[in-house]
Amino acid sequence: MEHKVFSRLSVTKLHHKDRSYNRYWECVCTCGNTTVVREDKLKIGKIKSCGCLAAERVQALQCLAAEEDRAYTKSSYSSMVQRCTNPNLAAYLHYGARGITVCDRWLHGDGVQNGWTCFFKDMGPRPRNTSIDRIDNTEGYFPDNCRWATPHEQVVNRGMTKLTEQDVRDIRAVSTTRQQAADQYGVSYGHIKKIRSGKAWRSV
Repeated sequence: MEHKVFSRLSVTKLHHKDRSYNRYWECVCTCGNTTVVREDKLKIGKIKSCGCLAAERVQALQCLAAEEDRAYTKSSYSSMVQRCTNPNLAAYLHYGARGITVCDRWLHGDGVQNGWTCFFKDMGPRPRNTSIDRIDNTEGYFPDNCRWATPHEQVVNRGMTKLTEQDVRDIRAVSTTRQQAADQYGVSYGHIKKIRSGKAWRSV
């Protein structure tokens, strides 16, 4: 067994035997740590490292979750910017055209970090089943006036955004996700679902 390699573990010497005559080997992991492993667990590959491999996998999953949270949050950020700055977007009628703006910090950054990074730093990751909500509906998007809120919380806060017939046609025609459409038009995910299924605005 000495000098044999099992995954990340290199066997150095016999450490001891237990009362059942199982042999335990001292091994050096590729990370530099030393560990003692029972022989049969080495041979069948049940133990492949000193524990660092499992820790790396957990870290990788955490990094992946963080990346997904950032992507999920950035979709809201992009929709917010577009509906306030892009006249070609149907939702602009309810936002940019009404004078609703995005603060300079979130739009252009602080001179060191860009606007998206500042937004993420101020707002944090977007919780599931929420979208960005303006606490005072007459004001624009800036840190003290924004929060992550559920569709119900937003309806309670300001009432459902009024859609035009053209908005409804655009919602049905454009191949965005329901959540993206909800973000763009400032309505709930459920309302978009009803529009696209024909349960709402049946006459259009």
